[in-house]
Amino acid sequence: MKIFIFLLTFSSLVFGKTYSLFDLYKLSSHISEDYEISKLQNEYSDKEVDKSISAFYPKVDISSELMKINEFPVIIDGVEQEKRDNRRDTTFTVEQTIYDRSKYYDYKVKSNELLQSEFEIHTQQQELMFNVISYYLDSLLKAKQIELLNQKLKRIDTIVLRAKVKMDSGLISKADYLEAQLQKDEILTQIIKRKLDYKVSKSYLEKLSGVQELDIKKNINLALFDIKNLNEASKDIEDNLDIQVQKLKLQNSDIKVSKSISSFEPVIFAKYEHVANDIPKNENERTLSLFLKFNIFNGFYDIKNYQQSRIEKSIEKLNFNKLVKDVEQNIKNKVNNLYSYYEIIKSYPEVLEAKRFVVDGMQERFNIGTKSIIDLLDEENEYFEKLNIFTEYQYQLLLEYTELMKYTNFLNEEFLNEIDRLIYE
Repeated sequence: MKIFIFLLTFSSLVFGKTYSLFDLYKLSSHISEDYEISKLQNEYSDKEVDKSISAFYPKVDISSELMKINEFPVIIDGVEQEKRDNRRDTTFTVEQTIYDRSKYYDYKVKSNELLQSEFEIHTQQQELMFNVISYYLDSLLKAKQIELLNQKLKRIDTIVLRAKVKMDSGLISKADYLEAQLQKDEILTQIIKRKLDYKVSKSYLEKLSGVQELDIKKNINLALFDIKNLNEASKDIEDNLDIQVQKLKLQNSDIKVSKSISSFEPVIFAKYEHVANDIPKNENERTLSLFLKFNIFNGFYDIKNYQQSRIEKSIEKLNFNKLVKDVEQNIKNKVNNLYSYYEIIKSYPEVLEAKRFVVDGMQERFNIGTKSIIDLLDEENEYFEKLNIFTEYQYQLLLEYTELMKYTNFLNEEFLNEIDRLIYE
């Protein structure tokens, strides 16, 4: 994969490769810190589950104790061999939990958090894909706006030249000519501003992908866009990642309630001890014990902990209900917006064609002197404003479509290729 990334980057520098969305996403996914952090957090959560499982295993330890005590005789076979004032005991201990519900619920909590971390990986993956698409589309929009301004500048140039001839012939005033010249200067200023906007927008793509001075596709073709896909995407809000994570949080709060209740239950464990000493002919001690432990009083800590867990569960339930309502509303709004954008975009070519006809008619009337240059400039401005709005609607449709797919968990490489097919060089 590293070789692939190197070749992709090298070819772009040498041959000026135009990057597709898929290319940039693949590059970005290998250098994204947020995506890598989510994977590491998942590994961390997995280790937390392993740690909680280890609580069910027996605990084995060995300790050595050196003691300074009162002098005592060492007697072997009824005969005093020596006097000693110290001894060393070596204790081998095995402890096994038999019943402790809190450990079981701790394992359940950690397992739930592991599932949440897996969803976080998917969330970061979708967030990265969304950022690549949104920055790409924003750069495309800025590039298209620059192209439209250049087209407008070319037409205004022609008008300025014709106005100069008419002014020299005394057919229009110098003020009219200067008005046309002023519009040309304003367009030049707008082009400079749009170029700066384009560089800024493209810089985010370069940061995400790690590729400098990349080039992108600059046109949108919605002929292949299938509006029927919206019906499938908006069917089930349960696919929303935020809702799935919130479900897990709600489940986790319920587990924590059960865990807090388990603090009032007894704990049963067995313990075996083997104590060996360094006193000759002294028997080693072997002890097998069964413990039944009740928590009688600890300053009402367990009661307060139970009450807190109940409050937390109520909060998570309210958060879940609120989130479901928000997601339902947002999906509904996005679908409605998409249908509106689609209908507007379908009708816009006829609007542009009619406006172009009006502009051409205005040009002819200006040429024969029945309309002023101000009238012509106003019509040109209106025409290019509609062209700009048409481009923005196309951009908004694809961006809104991408947000809908993200909301419904359909934002994947298949969708990325679908958007790639709708844009071209």
